[in-house]
Amino acid sequence: LYNVWRAKLIKAVIDPRLTALGVPGVGSGDALKALHHLLSATPFTGVGHSGVDFFPQPAGHAADVRRDLALLGALQSALDSLASNDYARAFANSTNQDDYRWGKLHRKTFGHALGGSFSLPPYAGFQDLSPDLLGMARDGGYEVVNASGFSAKADGPDAFRFGGGPVRRYVGMASFPAGGSVVGYNAMPSVVGDPPNTTQLRMWLTGDSHPVRMSESDVKPLTNRIETFSPPPD
Repeated sequence: LYNVWRAKLIKAVIDPRLTALGVPGVGSGDALKALHHLLSATPFTGVGHSGVDFFPQPAGHAADVRRDLALLGALQSALDSLASNDYARAFANSTNQDDYRWGKLHRKTFGHALGGSFSLPPYAGFQDLSPDLLGMARDGGYEVVNASGFSAKADGPDAFRFGGGPVRRYVGMASFPAGGSVVGYNAMPSVVGDPPNTTQLRMWLTGDSHPVRMSESDVKPLTNRIETFSPPPD
């Protein structure tokens, strides 16, 4: 709800004022910053440093009333949109907000350069969320610690899919007292190889992690294969 509401608000408040001034469309990050500066100003006037009133309607009302009407109008627009044919592939025209699951919109596909069966899914037996919703459900969001970005103006069942993300999540710390061993936690999405290494993918998708075995003695009993790379002879 928040993500779709945010897009509707930017499109209702920021974009039309700039268009009226003949200013080209502003990017995702700048639009969100502009909205933040306007809404966090004390006292609220709706007027930016440029002197432009970004909340001019309906005329004759106080600035805070015009602001609240814009916020509520964007929320109504978001709710109408989520229940409409625009999002039918994800939510089947439902008006029940409990049906609006984030993972149906926020999806990830690991595309391989060779494409086809090497992309994930379908690599290693993983599947798309559905034939109409390609990719795997993933938590996280725009400009959060669990980075998985999309445009702040994203609006539509495929607009929240994302390409980038952390190739690994590693947290390491020295145990106490000083001089003790290092304790680490990590999660990697996948490694294409033989055998397929996707054992950590589900943890990566949900933002979880596993303890890292830090010493050679811990790793050796679990070794699956050793490959040795040597320089070519002179």
